[in-house]
Amino acid sequence: MMQKIPRYKFLMLYVVDALQALGGTGTNSAIDEYAFKQLGFPLESKEKVVNRFMWARSYLKDIGIIQNLDRGHWAINSEYLNLSIDEIKEYIFK
Repeated sequence: MMQKIPRYKFLMLYVVDALQALGGTGTNSAIDEYAFKQLGFPLESKEKVVNRFMWARSYLKDIGIIQNLDRGHWAINSEYLNLSIDEIKEYIFK
């Protein structure tokens, strides 16, 4: 049985975690690979999960936590770069 894929808001934390692990910037594919691995979902769900990561990046951009440097290349905005995931949660789930 396939696990239920979390909503984009929850996946936003995995995107931020991936960017932090990648040194603050990363490509779509690098973010997706790192975050998917951390999430621990079966490979057959990857396409759907990656689609939700795309939405998560879009919403993170809308609330100002990340920025799109170039097509497919993202960065955490400097004021959020050194915050913990728990501190980031406060901005996402407010």
